[in-house]
Amino acid sequence: MSGAGQSRGHRLGLHIDSDWPEVLLINDYAVFMGYLSMVVTGTGFLVLTWSTVILLGGFVSMLSNKDFWSLTVITLVQTRIFDVFLNGKVSHIGYSLKRLCKAARFIALPHNHKKVGFRGAVRVLVFTIVLCPLFLLYMFGLFVSPWISLWRLIQQDYGVTAGDSSSKAHLQPALVVLYSLALFQGVLFYYRAISAWEEQKLVKDVADKYMFDTVSRSSVSDYLHEIKVGCENDPSFARGRNLITYAVKLMESTSPDGYLSGARILDTLIKFNRDADASGSEFPGQSMQIYNMIGSATSSPILHNLVQMLDSKSAYDGEIRLRAARIVDHFAGEIRLDKILQGIRCVSSLLELEPKLFQDSSEEEDDHQISVKEKDYYPKDYEQMQLIGMQILLNLSYDKNNLSLMSNTDDPALINKIVALITSKGSLHKKEHNEWSRMAELGVKILSRFMRFMYGPTKSNNILWHEISTSSKAIGTLESILECDQCDSVLKKHAIRILRRIFMDTSSAMGEGDRERFIGSLMDMSLHNSNGDFQNLAGVDLALKKQGLSILKEIYLNELNPSSIMDEGDRERFIGSLMDMFLDNSKGNFGNLPGEDLDLKKQELSILKEICMDPSSFMGESDREKFIGILMDMFLHNSKGDLFEKLAGDDLVQICRRSGSSAAIILKKYGHDIVNCIADTRSSVYSSMHRKIAAKILNHLCSPYSTDEEHLQNLKEAIIDLIPKVLREALGWGLTGKEIQGVAVSGLEGTQDDDWKLQEALASLCATVFNRIVSKDADLTARFNNIAAGICDQAAKPRVTFADLIKEAVKVHRMEFKKLEEQKPAASPALYEFMPAYYPPPHFMYLSEEDPNACCIS
Repeated sequence: MSGAGQSRGHRLGLHIDSDWPEVLLINDYAVFMGYLSMVVTGTGFLVLTWSTVILLGGFVSMLSNKDFWSLTVITLVQTRIFDVFLNGKVSHIGYSLKRLCKAARFIALPHNHKKVGFRGAVRVLVFTIVLCPLFLLYMFGLFVSPWISLWRLIQQDYGVTAGDSSSKAHLQPALVVLYSLALFQGVLFYYRAISAWEEQKLVKDVADKYMFDTVSRSSVSDYLHEIKVGCENDPSFARGRNLITYAVKLMESTSPDGYLSGARILDTLIKFNRDADASGSEFPGQSMQIYNMIGSATSSPILHNLVQMLDSKSAYDGEIRLRAARIVDHFAGEIRLDKILQGIRCVSSLLELEPKLFQDSSEEEDDHQISVKEKDYYPKDYEQMQLIGMQILLNLSYDKNNLSLMSNTDDPALINKIVALITSKGSLHKKEHNEWSRMAELGVKILSRFMRFMYGPTKSNNILWHEISTSSKAIGTLESILECDQCDSVLKKHAIRILRRIFMDTSSAMGEGDRERFIGSLMDMSLHNSNGDFQNLAGVDLALKKQGLSILKEIYLNELNPSSIMDEGDRERFIGSLMDMFLDNSKGNFGNLPGEDLDLKKQELSILKEICMDPSSFMGESDREKFIGILMDMFLHNSKGDLFEKLAGDDLVQICRRSGSSAAIILKKYGHDIVNCIADTRSSVYSSMHRKIAAKILNHLCSPYSTDEEHLQNLKEAIIDLIPKVLREALGWGLTGKEIQGVAVSGLEGTQDDDWKLQEALASLCATVFNRIVSKDADLTARFNNIAAGICDQAAKPRVTFADLIKEAVKVHRMEFKKLEEQKPAASPALYEFMPAYYPPPHFMYLSEEDPNACCIS
C-alpha cells in the first residue's frame, strides 16, 4: 500500500473501524498473539544465553551424558526461534514437510526413472539419515523441548564426572534455572499453539458477519495470518488495518492471487454494505472508507485496472471478471471513460452473447494458495455478467461526458451488443418473464438515454441511431413490451420513447404493419378502461397514459410522420374514448381528484382542444359540437369545478380565434348565452372572469375574420343592445352608485387588476362590433351616435361620436395600464394572468376610418 493510502487508513482506523468484526476479533487476537510471541522469544533468548553460559562456562566436563545431550537439543531448538517463528513460518509446517518430501523424491528419481540407481539410493540414504532428523528437530523441537526440561527437573540426577567442589555447587542450580526457563517457554509455546486452534473459529465468525461465500473465506484467513505475523514483530501493526485496507494493498500488488483475493474482499464488503444499508445494519464508516480508498480520484488507478480487467481474455479470469464487474458497477458513477484506455470496449465485453469455453485446469494446487475454480463461475454465471454489464452502462450514462462519449462513438459494436442481447432473449419474454424483464429493462433504458442524447441539443452522429432504427428485431421486441400485461410501466415508458423516435424516422425498419401495431398498442394502453376509475391507478401508470395520449395526439394531428396517418376507425375511437375519459367522474366536480388524476384531465382537455382547433384533424361535426358543449357547460355552469371553469373559458377563446368551423358552432348554439353572460352585472352567477372571457369570445366571433354572417345577423340585435351598456362600463361614465357597486362586486371577489382586464376586454369588444356591424350601416351609426350623446350628457361631458367614445375608452385603459405598470414590478406576470402561456396576444383593436396604429390595445 502506498504511504498516502496507509496514512489515510491509519487515520480512519483509529476512529471509524473500532466496532468492525475483523478489528474486534482478528486484530485483537493478533495483538494478543504478538505479545505472547514476544514473551516466548524473550524467554528463548534467556534459554540460549543460559545454555551458552553452562556449555562454555566450564561446566561441560562436569555434565552427565543426559544433561549434555538435553542442553544440546534445547540450544539447537532455540536457534530456529529467531528465524522461523518470528517470520510466521510455523503455520506452514505441513507445507514445508510436503515440499521436502517432493524434493527428496525428485532427487532420488531424476528424469522420472522408475528404478532407483546407485546415486539415487545414496541420495535417499542421506536424506533419510541426515536431513529428516534435522528437519524434524528444527520444525518440532519446540514441542519436544519442554518435555525434556520437565524430565530433567523431575529426575535431577545431575551427574558430575570432574571438577572442584565450588564448580559442583553451582552446576545444579544452573541446570535447574535452565530447565525451568525452557519449561516455561514450552508452556507458553503450547499455550500459543492451543490458542491458534481458535483462528478458524475467528475466521468463520468474521466471514459469517460479512456473509463471505465459501471461496472467499480463504481471503479472511490470509488477512488473519498477515495481521498476526505483523503483530509478532510489532504489536501496533494492527492499528488502522482492516479488511478494506488489506484488500486495497492486495489490489496494488502485482500478484494475481493477491489481486483476486482483494477483489473477493471488496466485492463481498460492497454487497454487504449495500444490503445492510437497506436493512440499517451496516457498520458505520465502512462505505465511506471503501469510497475513499477505491472510488476517490487519488485511487483511480485501482478502478481503472478493474475496468480493464473486464476485457480479460485469459481462461482463468472468469471469477475475477465477475467480481471486478460488480465492483465497477458500484463505482460506475465515479468512472470517466475518457480517462480509461478502451474503456467502452472493456465494459461492452461483458455483453458477449456466448460464454467462452474454458478448459478446467487439473493442475494440482498448493494448500496455501488461493483456489481458483473457473467452473464455479464461468460459463455458469455469464448471464449474471451480462446483467451487470448492462447495469454498468446504465450507471455510466448518467454522467453527461460518459453518455456523450458512448453516443458519439463511430463503432456500432456497443449498440449492436445491447440490441442483440435484448432481442436474443426474446424467447424468455413469456416463459421466464422476470428473468427477461431484468435484462430488457436495463437495455431499453440505455437505448432510451442514447436516443434522448442523440436528439438533444448536441445532435450527435446518427451511427448508433441507425443501428437501432433499422433493426426489425429490436422494433418487434419493443412492441412486444407494449403488448405484454406483465411488463411494468417504467419499461413501457422507455420503450414508447424509443418507438416514437423510430415512428418519426421515415428511413427506419418500421413498416406499415409495425406502425399500425404501435398505434393500436398506444390506444389500448392509453384509452383502456375509459369508463373506469382512474383514481386507483398508480402515479407511474398515470404518467404512462399521459405519455401515450401525447403521442396519439401527435399522430392524430400528423405531427410525427406525414406518411403515417390514423385510419378513420382509429380516429373515431380516439376522439370518442378521449371525451369519455375526460367526462368520467361520477361526482362531476374534478376538484375532488388527486393531483396526478387532475393533471391527466388537464392533458385530455388540452389534446381535445388542439384537435378541435386543427383544421386538418378530421374531427367530425358531431364530435366537435359535443366537445364545445362540454366546454360551454364547464365555463358557464361550473360543471367540473373552478379550475376547469377557467380552463374551459380560455380554451373557448382560442378555439374561436383559430377554428372557423368551431366558432360557427359557438355562434349558432351559444351566442345568446355569451351575450347574456357579458350583460349580467347584478347577479352572482357570473364573475368578472366570466364576463371578461365571454367578451373575448364575442370579440372573436364578431371579428372581420368571421365568415358566419347568417348567425351573426341573428345575434345582431342582442349585440346592438349590449354595446352601449358595455361602453358605459368601459368608460366608467354615467353609472349610478348601485350600478357601480353591482359591477364591482358581481360574481367572485375581484381585484383592481381583474376590473381593469374586464374593462379592457369590453373596450376591445366595442371597437370590434363598431367596425364589423355599426360602421357599415349609416342608420345604425346615427343611432349609436345618439346613444353616445346621451352617455356624454349623463356624464356632463362634451358630446362626441360613438367612435370617439371608443377611442376615449382605449385612451383611459392605456393610462390605467401605465399606472399599474408603475405600481408593480416590471416583470410581474399578474397583469397578463388571463392569457395562457401558449395563447398569442389579441389582435389590435382599431376603427375602420382610423389608422390601425392610432388606436390599439395590446
